[in-house]
Amino acid sequence: MTFAILIALLTALAVAADIFDVTKTVQGIKLGVGIEANELITTIARTDKPSAAVLYAINLFAIAAYTLAGFIGLFVTLPGFVGVGLVAGSIVILPIAAVKHIQGGREWIWMMKNPMKKLPQPSTIWQKFVGVWV
Repeated sequence: MTFAILIALLTALAVAADIFDVTKTVQGIKLGVGIEANELITTIARTDKPSAAVLYAINLFAIAAYTLAGFIGLFVTLPGFVGVGLVAGSIVILPIAAVKHIQGGREWIWMMKNPMKKLPQPSTIWQKFVGVWV
């Protein structure tokens, strides 16, 4: 049961980070400081200026899939290490999704504070992980 609670908490973290990211993305697009750069999102949305509803639909679908995989691994009898793999994958992927959404939101904040400037490129492993705009 502790893994179920952990997956639920990680899901809540990923959803909160997504709300932050989508809010800042929509603000940045409305201010004209940038466009959505994620090719998967622009392909699905068929625009580089997707609405908040489209961003939520795409991102929350992915978060729900990661969460569902973890719960299936916990509560469905599966052969071998399939269940363990699903739970472990969920526990690893959900915080990564949260960090990526926090990075995205922070990037939009940087762009709104520095309009018309090119994003600095990360030069260290730490900057690649958290972003140079933090």
